[in-house]
Amino acid sequence: MYERFYSKGLYTINLDYICMKSYYPVLLLLGIVFIAGCTTGTQQNTSGAGQQNTPPTVATKEPSEMVLQLSDMPVGNWSIAERTERTRNDVSPEALALGWQKGYYVRLYKTEGTIFENTVVENSLSVYPIENISQVVSIPSNRTGTITNRGIVYSFIIEDLSNPNIGDDSKAYRWTLNDSSGDTLRHYEIEFVKFNVYQNLYMSGVVTDYELLKDLANKAVQKIG
Repeated sequence: MYERFYSKGLYTINLDYICMKSYYPVLLLLGIVFIAGCTTGTQQNTSGAGQQNTPPTVATKEPSEMVLQLSDMPVGNWSIAERTERTRNDVSPEALALGWQKGYYVRLYKTEGTIFENTVVENSLSVYPIENISQVVSIPSNRTGTITNRGIVYSFIIEDLSNPNIGDDSKAYRWTLNDSSGDTLRHYEIEFVKFNVYQNLYMSGVVTDYELLKDLANKAVQKIG
């Protein structure tokens, strides 16, 4: 959830397709800063001349080639709601301090039966210097709180799910959101890094499926290389 946080004033995503009862409120998604570590290894020089550092692998594709496409989605009435490059104004000062280089964002949605049975999948991608990529994924700093949108107060709880083991490092979360009338939404999020690329996949809406989100994350990681 790096680059996504509301309590620290970081990058915020607006969902235009989350519906409750007979309308679509725009739910301001929260973002969260992560800090973690991982290491790169060394390779033994079999010639006997000692150890030789293995250059870290970096992605060679453009960001737009590494995010989800319509062809990656399961059978159904999926459409693209937004697809765009990310700019420096889209990311947080913390991301810029880590050397954020470029990125991409796509939002896809599906309507089942009625317009109120919707699913939204957001996929954001960022490219960093390889030496800083290990600092992107960590534990969220906020686990509970409230937000107000269009006069409706939502409380949220963020819970860890088991590690989906995607890419070089990954984490998964379940968001439970309740409004003052007692309606509940459950959203799911997976983030991972591979090489020098960070990706975040967030599923929201009235109809959500965590297993589908994992399948999509596995498709996204394969696009990196």
